[in-house]
Amino acid sequence: MIDHGLIARDYKTDPVGVDAPAFSGDVIPRKHWPELIEKQRENFNSPYAVHVENSVPILNQTKFRYCWMFAIVAGVMNRAAFQGLNDPVDELSATAVASQGKRFRNVGGHCSEAVRYCQKYGIPTAEVWPNTNSSWRLARQADVKKSAKKQNIVQFADLGQNLDAAISCLLSETPVPVSFSLPWWKHAVLGLQVDYVPDGDPTKIDSYELVFVNSYGPAYERGGFGKLHGSKMVGQEYIAIENVKVGNDDDR
Repeated sequence: MIDHGLIARDYKTDPVGVDAPAFSGDVIPRKHWPELIEKQRENFNSPYAVHVENSVPILNQTKFRYCWMFAIVAGVMNRAAFQGLNDPVDELSATAVASQGKRFRNVGGHCSEAVRYCQKYGIPTAEVWPNTNSSWRLARQADVKKSAKKQNIVQFADLGQNLDAAISCLLSETPVPVSFSLPWWKHAVLGLQVDYVPDGDPTKIDSYELVFVNSYGPAYERGGFGKLHGSKMVGQEYIAIENVKVGNDDDR
């Protein structure tokens, strides 16, 4: 199996709320999911629609074991697009943040850890720190430091292992993307939309599918997107990316 870089989060040492506030929203009962999915489809306002309509760049982790960071940074790009913070949407450098957090080692991590590093280092654009480069020298460059200061993460939500909370975030009145850490795949992806299987039982998870964006570039499956069915959505960790702020050089 390919080593994408996901390491299971240890909730004893990294409990819910340690790097981001614990989820405090409403968990929507499954019986209501189909009607919300249909409403979202009619309004075309899911995070998947945001990704597609705004041509959000599809990230590619290439040789790096940083899937846990790429899933989070893809969510930041999605929220930046939703909030109209830049047009066209900037490709951000997940490699920059992960490599600094991991002291420039190509090693794995988990998504709460990614949140910690985003808050500590900021996220420069891929224009100044390409996603294919993990050189420590880049961290010292003035244009990298300036770019990282402008991308300030202001709100994540830590959902722990609560799948229904993750789906609720995707189906909320203002839906937000959620990273899914999948132990069966040893990989993290960004969940963008939930679909309902016709004639399914609304209370059963096997009646639903998750549309996600991967970190394998646009050549992966459907232009960089894929689908997970039923129990394949069950993860070890979920993080919602709720809000992004673009600041100025004095914000950090």
